[in-house]
Amino acid sequence: MTSRRSFLKWSALVAGATALGGGGLLLSRYPGGAPVGGGLAGAAGAGSGAAAAGSRIFRTANTPECLHCAMLAHVKDGRLVKVTGDPDFNVLACARGISRIRQLYSPHRLKYPMRRAGRRGEDRWERITWEEALDTIAERYRRILEEDGNQAFLAMGGTGNWSTLSTGVRGLYSAFWNRFGGATPIISQLCCASVSSGFNAIFGGGRSEFRDEWVHSRFFLAWGNNPAVSNQGYMKNLFDAREEHGARVVTIDPRLSETAALSDRWIQIRPGTDAALALGMVKVLLDEELFDAEYVRLHTNAPFLVRLGERGYDLQEASRSWPAGGESLPVDLRDLRLLTNGGTGPGSFVVWDERSGRPVAADTPGARAALRGSYTIDGVRYQPVFEWMRAIASRYTPEVVHRITGAPADSVAAVTREYASVRPAAIIQNMAGAQRTDHGTLTVIGHLYLASLTGNVGLLGGGVNDNGGYLSEGGTVNPPVPLQRNPRIEGIPATKLGEYLVERKPHPIRALHVAGTGVLTQYPNTRKIIEGLDNLDLMVVQDIFMTTTARYADFVLPVTTLFETRNLLAGIRSRYIQLMEQAIEPLFESRSDRWIMTELAKRLGFGNDFDKPDDDLLRYVLEPTGVTLDQLEEGPVNPMPDPWIPFADKKFNTPSGRIEFFSLYLQERGFDPLLEYLHPVEAPWVDERRAARYPLQLINRKNHNHVNSSFHHHDFLTEIWASQVLQIHPDDAKPRGIEDGGRIRVFNDRGEIEAMAQVTRGIMAGVVSVTTGWGAVNEKQTASILSPDKYEPISLGHTLNSSMVEVAGGGAASPGDTA
Repeated sequence: MTSRRSFLKWSALVAGATALGGGGLLLSRYPGGAPVGGGLAGAAGAGSGAAAAGSRIFRTANTPECLHCAMLAHVKDGRLVKVTGDPDFNVLACARGISRIRQLYSPHRLKYPMRRAGRRGEDRWERITWEEALDTIAERYRRILEEDGNQAFLAMGGTGNWSTLSTGVRGLYSAFWNRFGGATPIISQLCCASVSSGFNAIFGGGRSEFRDEWVHSRFFLAWGNNPAVSNQGYMKNLFDAREEHGARVVTIDPRLSETAALSDRWIQIRPGTDAALALGMVKVLLDEELFDAEYVRLHTNAPFLVRLGERGYDLQEASRSWPAGGESLPVDLRDLRLLTNGGTGPGSFVVWDERSGRPVAADTPGARAALRGSYTIDGVRYQPVFEWMRAIASRYTPEVVHRITGAPADSVAAVTREYASVRPAAIIQNMAGAQRTDHGTLTVIGHLYLASLTGNVGLLGGGVNDNGGYLSEGGTVNPPVPLQRNPRIEGIPATKLGEYLVERKPHPIRALHVAGTGVLTQYPNTRKIIEGLDNLDLMVVQDIFMTTTARYADFVLPVTTLFETRNLLAGIRSRYIQLMEQAIEPLFESRSDRWIMTELAKRLGFGNDFDKPDDDLLRYVLEPTGVTLDQLEEGPVNPMPDPWIPFADKKFNTPSGRIEFFSLYLQERGFDPLLEYLHPVEAPWVDERRAARYPLQLINRKNHNHVNSSFHHHDFLTEIWASQVLQIHPDDAKPRGIEDGGRIRVFNDRGEIEAMAQVTRGIMAGVVSVTTGWGAVNEKQTASILSPDKYEPISLGHTLNSSMVEVAGGGAASPGDTA
């Protein structure tokens, strides 16, 4: 029989070996007559005949925002007895996936609809019927709609159940609110807004995911990202590249992450200073001519001619007296203007042809565009964009980079030479924590500059690797029901949720409906959000558990797990489309997200398109994919080319059709069109006055035993990592009287949390780290209480890793974040 001790031991091996294999977790000892069974075992393929007599195997998938691993649900006599990873899938399920059986049979599951019976957040409830719950919610929705319109509603659907008939991208939950007539939208994202803005600025959009192709890479730069935890299933490809091609791995991170521990080189930098390091590397590439000049000439706008001012600017002379990197330039980069020939489209931009010695259109056949020099045209002085890039980067000497970032001065040239010496080279960015900072878009742009200068974009196994999947790489699906066009409603920035609820901006929100997300564990400045909830007339939460968010609701609706309903997974975190078969009947009075939204739609007068058999909806969803349900019955299907090479055709959806080092996207929005480092807003070495009270820089990390706020109710997983843990350097711990394992308080002017201290030299002095998303059960350990609600200026994204705190011993932290 599987013991907790053996599971913990196995899970530690999974973490250390990056979860390369998929095992099976059997139900062992939940109360209530649940079955008892064996131990961890390898998966048997569906239809292989390996199932025990009287048992069946159903296909399903892990739906939170992780790797969407394919799983096999083993059912005997109507009960789930084991979950295994599908051995034929591209990645094998880790502990988070196979532990879903602990979620299914957890004693903490919501069992029936409930209505609040005390003050909001007091956690007092009365049991009601489904009919009463849905009738009451629908009636109150109708009343609010009549009185204040659709703008009075805020619908928040998250990644906890990121599937088609639930809260997935283009899923049924969003379709419901579309057919309802709309609701106040959330503007931007918490996770990857700066990634999107960076790709928009330089590549004209798109995302770049090639994790299955890592095996072809010769060098990996894991930048502000920890793929050994966040992409553990794909780490086998990195290891194969090391074994087969001698690929080296360098990690850039303030913290000795699991990936850093596996790396050939670990470079610590201050959070939020990544763009300075990137510019230092650009300087080395250009000074030592380690860039791919022909690639840059043909596929980027580096040769395009640009001027500053009406008569131009003597860049070569003036830039000699420019201040060091990190200090303000004496010119405004926003005033730069590209030279055009008066036309439109890619052919309108002008370069200097070295062969003819005159300006020509960039797409002129036979022309050789100059990258260097200064040219006078009609009395106006121009330089190629490349020269401006060089002038900006020249200010970021190794010593300057060290002063800004804390990285060893001699590491800048060393890592740059390594990166440029082999191809293909991959920068693993994967929605990095480094882009969730005050100027995170600049971090992403720095990555794209490096990949583009070295000719790694559009190369098998090369480029900047971001998390992606079928829908983010050009694929499409239909929503489950046809959508309608609704009037525009002014939205709420994602990071400003609390402020906007409190101040009733841009208009009062009267009804909040939440599904598949932990609002109070994910959105920043939690205390402000809780304050804003008092302005609501109605809050509805549908979830599997009584989370910290659900405790503040007026109605809580019990939702099925992935084993209790039929569904489809076609999203933006995996290339595969997967059928999720219903393995068992719903337990207790739980109902699927699809059933709940359909019943509400029927009561609100638009249920006809929703009230259809599951497979009718799924077939409609699949129409654009060319994939059929019959195919999916046999297993997951990858409709994308294999191998996958992002931007293989070197075509980019930019005004020039090229990679744009000089970003018209940014210039049109009032930002510098060329990469220049900006200091973070909230950092101790920047804001000295604030540092007098909160001298430590706070960053958030992900753990291998949960995803965001999911999996906190899986007892075996929470015993691996049982509470909020703050990592702190000994030099910061000692003067505060903090000892390893001691209970501590972490606080700033936004609030306070409880945690346990891990005193370690594996984190940069002056920086501390907590687990993001923690607190799904114990609100006192919620890291988002400390997170700032300011946003990144370009993307409006989350800046949780640009935050300052103080740490003190004592406190009354609970033994664990478990119910």
